[in-house]
Amino acid sequence: MKKITFFQAVLMSIISSTATAGTMGKAAANEYTWFGSLNIGGAWARSGEGQTFYLSPDIIKTYTIDKSTNGFVSGEVSLGLQKQLSSHWIGQLGLAVAQTGNVKLQGHIYDDADSQFDNYTYSYKIWNRRFTINGKLLFEKENYWLIPWVGAGVGVGFNYAHRFGNTPLIFEAVTNPNFGPNTKTAVNYSFSAGFLKAVSDHWNLGLGYEYVNWGKAQLDRAPEQTLNSGLVVNNINTHGVNFNITYLC
Repeated sequence: MKKITFFQAVLMSIISSTATAGTMGKAAANEYTWFGSLNIGGAWARSGEGQTFYLSPDIIKTYTIDKSTNGFVSGEVSLGLQKQLSSHWIGQLGLAVAQTGNVKLQGHIYDDADSQFDNYTYSYKIWNRRFTINGKLLFEKENYWLIPWVGAGVGVGFNYAHRFGNTPLIFEAVTNPNFGPNTKTAVNYSFSAGFLKAVSDHWNLGLGYEYVNWGKAQLDRAPEQTLNSGLVVNNINTHGVNFNITYLC
């Protein structure tokens, strides 16, 4: 009778472990599994604000900004751990590195900060590279064809402002010295949400929305500039749609 009780206990334990394992890798509730993920998608950002400042004690200029939406490509690779938190909830925590394409900013330059002297156009570009800790919470239910999830991340980003150029609009105007390239370090954070589909015990495919705040970006001074810095964007907000592929070990 004791042997039967023992084997019954073992069998019930196996059944219980199998029942708590979902389609997300079939891991037991008290186990961790490794995952690797790749996100690729398109994103967009709004331009910054116009600025007026002195470049030297006797030179002041206004830099207007064209209020346009700029599209770019972004990609992210992450590696981390996944755990079955309960019968329906799954948690993921990992380290990620992301790289974006260029956001283009452009506008007009007013000499003497006077719109009557709209003598130049200008443009420059900014890209972002960031290293973050990302968390994700997934809701899994047996009858759900898609698995919804929400996520967030925080880390350090490097905003590289570069390729500033200006073009005279009138014959009499002489091209201004260009602001130099510069990398600005800033806190980056993100919020995301989406759906995924488990196509096997190891592979998931998904689609999601992501908001990312890059923080501040800034150009360096131009040659012979003695006051202030180059153009500054204090807060860069981006929105994107990403395709996701995840492998569960």
